[in-house]
Amino acid sequence: MRSGIGNSASDPLFIANGSASGVSSPAGTTADPTFVSNGPNGSAGTALSRTQTTVASGSLICKASAGNLYGYNAVSGASAGYLMFFDSATVPADGTVTPKLVIALAANASVQADRDIPIRFATGIVMVFSTTGPFTKTISATAFLAGDVV
Repeated sequence: MRSGIGNSASDPLFIANGSASGVSSPAGTTADPTFVSNGPNGSAGTALSRTQTTVASGSLICKASAGNLYGYNAVSGASAGYLMFFDSATVPADGTVTPKLVIALAANASVQADRDIPIRFATGIVMVFSTTGPFTKTISATAFLAGDVV
């Protein structure tokens, strides 16, 4: 921890039992100050869910309901294209689309991102590899796709 930041109850970054220091608990008493950290944990319920394709593919439904995207990985084949993310529970049809996130990807290239602050999807999380873009989708089943979601 950096000196002087988050290490005393008077610091605005200090957390007391999951809430800001000085905030009363439901019973009306001030909670005892404790630090919150994200450390190793063996509980399966605390881990991200990874979904990935098992063969060259053009789409992946990471989550068919609302959720958060914490990370992704894609590897293109011989075709350059666009990695597109959609707030949807199903893969959109080819043609004009409105993606939530688009990343250009060269042929035989890869991209990986791990986010501390996730991207929120209200309906579902779908990844698509398209040879056209960013607002036209032409699916190309030539990529490896993976997403880390909650």
